[in-house]
Amino acid sequence: IYRLMITERYFHAARAMHGAVYFKLLDDAAYFAAASLEPEFFLLTKSYTIHFKRPVEEGELVAEGKVLKQTASGTLAQSNISNTQGKIVAEGEGIFVRSDKPWREQLGYLSRP
Repeated sequence: IYRLMITERYFHAARAMHGAVYFKLLDDAAYFAAASLEPEFFLLTKSYTIHFKRPVEEGELVAEGKVLKQTASGTLAQSNISNTQGKIVAEGEGIFVRSDKPWREQLGYLSRP
């Protein structure tokens, strides 16, 4: 679960949250759900599709992710972002694939069992 308090610094010219912020929250939530099932290798986002539901102009957002399916060719994960009123402002799903980089090489200090 990720939380982000929205301020004007996240707005585009029409004074609502920029799509890049939606993507960042959604991708990170889905990524870490998928990564929770991969003990050895860093994952890469192969694809991610976003469905925008409503604009965001203020308040705190909460992003949550979950794994839908894991196969030898990748992990399908879904995520959504809810606003302060509990309404979904965006949702999406993506495919995450194993890289050839072990976690310990990517994060150095982190040793995963």
